[in-house]
Amino acid sequence: MSGMWTIEFWKAAGERAIKTAAQSAASALASAGVGTLIGLDWRAVASMSGFGALTSILTSIASGAVTGGDTSLTGAETLAPRHLATGSDSQ
Repeated sequence: MSGMWTIEFWKAAGERAIKTAAQSAASALASAGVGTLIGLDWRAVASMSGFGALTSILTSIASGAVTGGDTSLTGAETLAPRHLATGSDSQ
């Protein structure tokens, strides 16, 4: 079963959102410069990371609506059936 309403879709979307949040935080930290971690506005970093995660989730939803559940518009990324994703032959 494929589609936006499956646990596999939301696990994949969540994983991408976490990665995007981490990338956003890394960008914010890098732009602050070396030696400024103590004086850094951590709320701003958290806000940017959260916004990145939110846009990632919204992108996954939009892509899923267009593609019928796959999270990639280009087909480069597809959700594997559960038995293939876990390495098990039985469901």
